[in-house]
Amino acid sequence: MEQSERFSDFRILKKTHTGVLEEDKKRFHRFHEIFCITEGRCSVLIGRRIYRLQAGDMAVIPARTLHKTDYLSDGPHTKFVVSLTKETAAEIDGFLGEQLTPMCLQAGSVTIPTQRREAIYLLLGRMLYEQENQPPHAHSVAKACLCELLTSLLRYRARRRSTTAPWTRAWSGSTGSPGICMSIWGRRSRSRTWPPTSR
Repeated sequence: MEQSERFSDFRILKKTHTGVLEEDKKRFHRFHEIFCITEGRCSVLIGRRIYRLQAGDMAVIPARTLHKTDYLSDGPHTKFVVSLTKETAAEIDGFLGEQLTPMCLQAGSVTIPTQRREAIYLLLGRMLYEQENQPPHAHSVAKACLCELLTSLLRYRARRRSTTAPWTRAWSGSTGSPGICMSIWGRRSRSRTWPPTSR
């Protein structure tokens, strides 16, 4: 099911709820999405793979990719959701002078290095503040924050590729303990994922 949501180029939301929750259906959008989990645990179906995420993890959902999120624990769950259009992604590539977004907006998950989590949370909080309060030049400041978020995401993925084999077990949590990425067919599957690393 395509969800129709209107915004000009990009936006950020902060979503919070308590308790176990399963979304009733899969959906897709015409825009890219990035989830950043700051509290709780969830399971995110992206295409044909399921990723188990917890605080400090991010998920990337490319435009028009079926996805569904189920929350797995009884406690509070909080996540930031960043959405951006394909046109905005192309604009960022032009501004930065490199094809950045095709690489960092590939489907999958990444764990933010422990030492960088607070900085990423503050960056997302700044984007949300600019969007909600609209101080002078708010849109430009928020877009600069978006550029930093995307380049950080690409950096964490690049570190993963440079230190391990291309196909690995999924990683979860700040301890770097391996978890299993499950396919929708119920079998254990190997997935491109990125473990936490020190900066």
